[in-house]
Amino acid sequence: MDNSGVSFVELFMKKNGLDLQEVVELYILFMEELASEIIELKSSVKMQDFIKAQQVAHNLKGICSNYLAMKVYTIAEYIDLQLKKGIYEDLQYQIQELAEEFLCFKKEFEEAVIK
Repeated sequence: MDNSGVSFVELFMKKNGLDLQEVVELYILFMEELASEIIELKSSVKMQDFIKAQQVAHNLKGICSNYLAMKVYTIAEYIDLQLKKGIYEDLQYQIQELAEEFLCFKKEFEEAVIK
């Protein structure tokens, strides 16, 4: 929620001229894609394929921006920048934080849709 009390779901609906059912369908696909990308990011880092990891982080950043998942976006942006700089030390921690924030975002979405 932003300061005006309007949920990101309502903002997304207004921004894109969609009804609630359309938004729910899109967000379900988004959540599936986001979960898949987080798994791919974890795997890439575990395999020390930092080029692939940076591409995945960059993609995460883009899709999070489009769907107004701004806290997830901020973490993905940090990971993307660290990978671009060749700083790999705290990636596991950052990816865990990303995964946890994804779960918070998912819960916030569910609560916004139910109200």
